[in-house]
Amino acid sequence: MDGKDKLNWFMEQVSGPLGAGTKITILRRLPDTGVVLKDFISFYDNQPGVMLQCGIKNISGRPIYVSRLTPAQAQAPDGGLFIGLDPANSKSLTSYFFCRDDPSLPLQGGGGITTSCSDGAGAYYDAPSNRGLVAGFITGNAAASTISSMCDPARAAKEPESERLGFTFFRASCRYSPAPALPAGQSLESETLSLLPSWGPPTQELETYGKFRGASNSARNLTPHAILTFGECCAPD
Repeated sequence: MDGKDKLNWFMEQVSGPLGAGTKITILRRLPDTGVVLKDFISFYDNQPGVMLQCGIKNISGRPIYVSRLTPAQAQAPDGGLFIGLDPANSKSLTSYFFCRDDPSLPLQGGGGITTSCSDGAGAYYDAPSNRGLVAGFITGNAAASTISSMCDPARAAKEPESERLGFTFFRASCRYSPAPALPAGQSLESETLSLLPSWGPPTQELETYGKFRGASNSARNLTPHAILTFGECCAPD
């Protein structure tokens, strides 16, 4: 940040489809760019995980066009997604498989340079450490949302003062096509991203994600259908 940039934050109590909770808002004013960047971090009482959003406010005095908002991104060498000790041992499951009740469907595996891209949600599991993660958007108001990651052993993220390795790249992104015009003084906020870590195969977290998505979209049940399939495929021997 240079001297003109302004950073501010505040915390408030909120309530919504997931119940009562706490929301942290972080604002970064960039007068030279003509925008205010927003980050929202929310925790809900008696609910697991964390909810993330980002947004932008136009203070330029003229319309601007927004093609993408990214609530979460981590990339080596400055950061990464860490689940186990080495992402080569992790598996990822894309949303394409959530609605297919077929235990023979392959998981996207580690080893070599591997990539994963999913519409709306993705699940990760590391068998040696018995840790997992479900990352998924629980709203779908205006954007096409994707979860993507890459593991390149030659460029793996490294945890400081540790031998632990992470995914080279992770991004949870909302794309707008065509890019909407944002009038001066107006704001645009991304879809809401849920991050649900697990201690074991993330079967319960997939069900929780489905319940969160259903509650946030006034639907009775949007629980993924492949919960047991994922657990059976990924459970340690």
